[in-house]
Formats: sequence, C-alpha cells, structure tokens
Amino acid sequence: MLPASELAAMRTEAARILVESATWQRNTATAGSYGQPGETWATQGTVAAHIAPFSQTNQMQLEAERQREQPLFEILLPIETAIRAGDRLVIGSVTYFIQVADVNETWLVFTRAICTKV
Repeated sequence: MLPASELAAMRTEAARILVESATWQRNTATAGSYGQPGETWATQGTVAAHIAPFSQTNQMQLEAERQREQPLFEILLPIETAIRAGDRLVIGSVTYFIQVADVNETWLVFTRAICTKV
C-alpha cells in the first residue's frame, strides 16, 4: 500500500498533463410555465482535463463501441472531480457525454470519464 504522501506526490505529477479546460455540466430537471417537465444543462464548474481516444482493452468494450457506432474518448480530470455518468464535458467547441465515470477509488491518480461526442 502506498503512503498517502507518495500518492499525493503522484497525483501532483500526473496533473501536469491536464492542459485543457473543460466545462462540466449536469442535467437538471426543470418545470415550464405550465408545470410541464423540462431539463437544462447547469454548469458545475471548469476543470483541467486531458482527452485521448479510448484504448480498447477487451472484447466487451469493442462490442459496445461497435453497437454504438461512435468512438469512445477517455477524458482525465483532477481526482477530486465528482463527475457521474450522464454528465457532460465541453472542451473547446466539442461536447462529450459521460458514459462511464471511474471515481471513488483511493488508488487512482485521475478521475476518468469514458465519453462519446454529442
């Protein structure tokens, strides 16, 4: 097991690759003027990010991408970013929908989002 100080040092060093800026958005339920349900994307904040094509590591992931017919992207964020599946990240002029959020693991150096383009 890594000491907390070593893990913190690894996270600080790893954060150097987070050179892009992402606007983090969450879908929020709203009500229209007549009470009809609606939704809006509320900005949760701006976070540092790194984006890369998702590397396929097993047959199940390959099949999931084939069925979706959309490429997957891996977006790395600071470890304390509390994203969840269903959130969006906007980087530059491109919006990404978070399919899977890899969070709450004490040994990770990043929060990882597996995304598709909107």
